[in-house]
Amino acid sequence: MKSRLDKNKLPGYLIHQIAHDFRFKYDKKLEQYNITCSQIKVMRCLWNKDGITQKQILQQINIKPSSLTKLINILVGKGLVERREDERDARNNLIFLTSKGKKIEKETWEIIFKMEEQLVEGFSQEEKYLLISFLVRMQESFQK
Repeated sequence: MKSRLDKNKLPGYLIHQIAHDFRFKYDKKLEQYNITCSQIKVMRCLWNKDGITQKQILQQINIKPSSLTKLINILVGKGLVERREDERDARNNLIFLTSKGKKIEKETWEIIFKMEEQLVEGFSQEEKYLLISFLVRMQESFQK
């Protein structure tokens, strides 16, 4: 006989659902900038350190190399980033933000900060601290 688990009591399921809903809402808010959540991950790497290789981006966002190439091609097409030959090693291209790519940083961070506030609305500071500490422990456990 099949047991009927309440999926809403499974942490992994709930985390997945929250992440899915968060991403969906974030993508909706990013539409005004003609960018998606997946594309913004690449942009964040460049906002942190401009002029890096695709390999360096891959190390930060953990996706397939072919997926990153597609994302960068899309961002190039939108005029948000550009590829430049690495002067020290012609085999590499460095990815740089354009002025248009730099311009949307503040606004897109504001969106995420507002969404983060909404996510923990009604939580006390102690509850927020506990939630984050639990999530960090779960992440560390899962990475073993």
